Amino acid sequence: MFNKDNKNKEEMQVILDLENKEQITVVLENGKEVVFEQVDIVSLEKKVYIILKAIDEIKGKRKDEKFVFEVVFPSDAEPFFREEKDVEAIKKVLEKHQGKK
Repeated sequence: MFNKDNKNKEEMQVILDLENKEQITVVLENGKEVVFEQVDIVSLEKKVYIILKAIDEIKGKRKDEKFVFEVVFPSDAEPFFREEKDVEAIKKVLEKHQGKK
């Protein structure tokens, strides 16, 4: 993951800012860069998740589909985020997000 639109800020500071309205550029596993907007940050079961919505079209995904990423805080490296693959975790994160509205 990297964020080309916020070169002067640390990427994770931008992502973990609840007030962030700037676009976030993510490099997917296939190497394609996709621009997202931040929807929410959710803390659940001692983990932190960010919810993003793609601005760019992603083949096979709905335009309004939300993506859930877990923020990982390793003790020996810089924090990073990765797409959550666990369907139950995604469901819980999106439910908590819906309850915040």
